[in-house]
Amino acid sequence: MEEKGLISLELKKGLIGNKKVIQINEDKFNNIINEIKSQILGKENLTEDIILLSSLLSYSRFLKNIFNKYEKDVLDERLKEINDTQISKNMKVARSVIGNMYALTTAIIVNSTSNH
Repeated sequence: MEEKGLISLELKKGLIGNKKVIQINEDKFNNIINEIKSQILGKENLTEDIILLSSLLSYSRFLKNIFNKYEKDVLDERLKEINDTQISKNMKVARSVIGNMYALTTAIIVNSTSNH
């Protein structure tokens, strides 16, 4: 992402020392957001990459934050369409597996630290 100019890594001075900070290129970020909005609000069929990205952004609750109140009705209709795709169904299974792995890992860590 740094090579494409989407982000830059900068060294900032902190209280304890220097730290790397990720700076987002706002213009490129906004271009990506506008492309996502254009694809979702458009009438054409959604591509697989937009379906996948939309599923991930919807799950993270970021997707609804980039649409204004007038666009959200169209978004809700498109999300229904997206949720009916096989890609989205596969994403739900993957999220479930990841969630279960996270819960199991957390339980193991909590259990192992409480035994000491």
